[in-house]
Amino acid sequence: QEVMTEAAMPNAKLRYVILYTTGIALAVFVINRVILGATMQSSLMWTALFAAIAFAMAWRQATQKKL
Repeated sequence: QEVMTEAAMPNAKLRYVILYTTGIALAVFVINRVILGATMQSSLMWTALFAAIAFAMAWRQATQKKL
């Protein structure tokens, strides 16, 4: 059973990282496009930048060793 737990952990971590990155990307896009009224190109560039940062932060958090 311990082997099953270890095998399932990366999927849970990956799901967390993907959901977090998607949520941040969506929020940044909506803020840029709807609230600030930016162009589509500008909105997509900012979305890609913040999504990459969010991915890096979420990945680091998910792979951090517990004490």
